Amino acid sequence: MSEEFDEEYEERRRRRNARNEEMRKRKKKQQMIRMLMRRLFPIAGIILAAVILIINGRSIIRGIQGYPAPTKTDTGVTVSPAVSENVTQTSDGSEGDLQAGADDAQVVVDKSQQNIEDGGNAQEDSSNDQKIDSLDDTESGSPDISNGKLSADEVNLRLRQVVTNDHRQQVIVSGVQASLPDMTALLEQAEEAQAQILKEQKVYTAQTTDATTSVDDEVQSTNGIFIDLATGNILFDRDAHTRINPASMTKVLTVLVAAEHVTDWSDTFEITPEITNYSYVHDCSAVGFSNNEVVTVEDLFYGTVLCSGGDAALGLATYVAGSQEAFVDMMNEKLKELGLSDTAHFTNCVGLYDENHYCTVYDIAMILEAAIDHPQCREVLSTKKYTTSSTPEHPEGIQISNWFLRRIEDKDTGGEVICGKTGFVAQSGSCAVSYGMDESGKEYICATVNAHSGWRCIYDHVELYKRFAKTI
Repeated sequence: MSEEFDEEYEERRRRRNARNEEMRKRKKKQQMIRMLMRRLFPIAGIILAAVILIINGRSIIRGIQGYPAPTKTDTGVTVSPAVSENVTQTSDGSEGDLQAGADDAQVVVDKSQQNIEDGGNAQEDSSNDQKIDSLDDTESGSPDISNGKLSADEVNLRLRQVVTNDHRQQVIVSGVQASLPDMTALLEQAEEAQAQILKEQKVYTAQTTDATTSVDDEVQSTNGIFIDLATGNILFDRDAHTRINPASMTKVLTVLVAAEHVTDWSDTFEITPEITNYSYVHDCSAVGFSNNEVVTVEDLFYGTVLCSGGDAALGLATYVAGSQEAFVDMMNEKLKELGLSDTAHFTNCVGLYDENHYCTVYDIAMILEAAIDHPQCREVLSTKKYTTSSTPEHPEGIQISNWFLRRIEDKDTGGEVICGKTGFVAQSGSCAVSYGMDESGKEYICATVNAHSGWRCIYDHVELYKRFAKTI
């Protein structure tokens, strides 16, 4: 029996290490691609922007000075002959103004090119096509020049505007205003496109080493993990890859998914009777919101974490996705994105026991790492006390606390435990996941499951931080 267990454990360990190695290779490949893109895009963007400015400046100045502009250049940039024709038909009295406009335009060309050079990070999406369209007499603010007469005042028209349509930039020339095209809108769009291409997808993973241990007589939880975030090395592993029920540690993923989709934390949400009944029927911890009470979304975030409120968690899920079922789909999609879907699957946003609601201690540690990388999630998970907003039902708000953080803050951990979320169901005992730093600023994540009491869970975390994170 023991031999079979050892063989099974070694097989799981082998598969886990193989998966970690694959993820490390993928991460290295992604880093190489990002490095290459970062080097090439700025150079290509600067060159392309400079070419556009030169072409625009030459074409416009030629038109101002009375030279016929070519209808098609070798670069594929189209220039409307209308500009040249209308300018050559001007009276003698306006020739001086036209020449002055040409001189001013050249000055702006030089300034615009200098701005491009000084802003060395200006970037252009090289896949876009650039062309100069014909004169648009219908543009608002443009005078009627169909009679071939152009006064000095009429010369002072807008030069151009940049419009974006289906990844095309069209430069519309409608006059000779003494300023060249401002490339700001064009370059901003290019920067956004590049940011999307270079968007970093961090690979959350940790690996065992020869130094990884599972032995610590002071730690009584049946499952545990302690990770050095700087190296990604697992320092303590006690059945960290065995399936468990995460209980209310589930809510770390709840707030992470919600935070990625909420744009206005000051928005409000009405607590329905269905939400309060759900919390009551399933014996959930609760913030204590009343039926039909209108609370802020921010209250829902803090209520979900600090007092592990089932009413807040369900309210947050309903606000984001319309229903708990739809929100759970988003949670499982996030698990897939994090590379955890093979070992983790959630059926609710609260942490209620369900045989199909599971993960491993390793999985919950990775979820917490992703959450602390989100600034707003980190803020919520690190808050010790919070008072909900004033409502007619609760004029002074509701005071809630993260008792795990408040109880561990005066313990000798060799540093500081900054974030934490606890949980409890009969099937997983008292459990918690936490993030902390040692005295030198090194970061760690700790997770334990199945302690016999809440205090025992806290002391197991204290022991692991003291052993592995304390600076001598």
